[in-house]
This record gives sequence, structure tokens and C-alpha cells, in this order.
Amino acid sequence: MKWRGRRFGLRFGVVAIGLLLALSASAMRISLGDCRDYSAENASLAPSIVRDYLSEVFSSTVMACDAPNRSTYFEFTRPTKYGDVCVAAQYQLLLVGNPSHLARSSQAFTNAELMAVAQFDCPSTGNGEYASVEGVSAEEFERLLATWASSTSTGEAFDDAFSFVSPSSQFADGAGRLRVAVENAIPLKVSSVYRRYDLLVWSRYELDVPEPAARSNEWVVRISCWFGRFCAVSGLSFAVI
Repeated sequence: MKWRGRRFGLRFGVVAIGLLLALSASAMRISLGDCRDYSAENASLAPSIVRDYLSEVFSSTVMACDAPNRSTYFEFTRPTKYGDVCVAAQYQLLLVGNPSHLARSSQAFTNAELMAVAQFDCPSTGNGEYASVEGVSAEEFERLLATWASSTSTGEAFDDAFSFVSPSSQFADGAGRLRVAVENAIPLKVSSVYRRYDLLVWSRYELDVPEPAARSNEWVVRISCWFGRFCAVSGLSFAVI
């Protein structure tokens, strides 16, 4: 498995939180137990501790998850539209103080900026349509997802975009599995996007794409952009977890 200290800080101390942030909201629900969403519309049904928090941040949604011996809380802010990109934020909420109340975690690795491309209304932050991002603007995000979509639109488009992958390379198996998914029109969701390198006229980004058949496995797709506009797939790796 890939460890990215820059993204998640002291990784060995925060493995559980790091893995959760790499998941979509829908996958998080499965991992965290029985999860329910509460907002201003249904605050009267929420536990008192959530209801009190919503009275202070009435435009957000709180996801409360109950598992044996543990409750977990996340806040999703209301999305804001920038062109065709919806931007929101995700915060882990912690129980603090006496009496206990919910507050946003101050640790950067427990929070995330979320983005999704939508021509019309922004989708709900709880339906898995958003990707977590780091160091990426809304304009860059839209360009990167357009490059990914065009590169995986058909088998022929895939062959052209990923032509650098040699059949004898260590990445061939991962590339082959990705091509099968493309050929069979299996939906592929980008779970996270982050800037890896930035050298004046050239930047490289990485997109994490979970394998639908085995959610713990993922492809890491590298996309390079020149002059901030001309982008192409430039690398691929596959992590079997």
C-alpha cells in the first residue's frame, strides 16, 4: 500500500483516519457502521449533541455513525458552484469539553476539500460523487477529470492514452484490469486528486481510482499538464491491498 506522509501527516498514527478520507462518503458509511445524515431539515430527529451543533452550522450536513463502542461524526458543508465544479468541505467532528459537544478537528489530515463536476445542480455530498482534493483548483480539477474521462471513454481511447504501458512492464496487469473495466463500461469513480509536482510550466497530478470489483485495490493515474492547459496521462500504477 502507498504511504503518503505529505497527505496524511504521521501516517502510522493516523492510518484509520487516512483510509477513511480516501473512501467516498458511501464507502465510509459501510466502514463506520450505521450512519445517518442530519441537516436543518431533519434536525429535530437528530441526537441532541448533533442538534446542538447544527444550530451553529445550519447550512451543513452531519453524518453520525454508530458502531459497537464507538460513534463517529463528520460534517459536510453545503457545496458552492464555480462554473461546472461543486466545491465542499469535509471535517471530522470530535467530542470535546465538559459537557461534551461536537467541534471540528484541528488536524489537517482528518479533513478534506471535496470537488465534483456537475453541469446543473450540485449533487449531495453523501452520494459518492465527490473526490477529495489537495492543492488543486476548481479549474484544474475540471481539466483533470475531463482528461481522465476522455482517456477512458472507449477501449481505443484507452489504448491511445495509455500507450506508454508496455505489456512486459510491472504495471501491465493493472493496465489490463483497467482496460477490461473500460471495455465493459464499468463505472470508475475518482476518489481523490492531488498535485504531486509543480515546476513552472509543467505540473503532475495523481488521481486515485478504486477498483470496483475490490474496493481496497486502486489505480493511481498520473496526469501531466503543460502551461496549465495541455494535459495527458503520463503514468499508471496499481496497488493490490
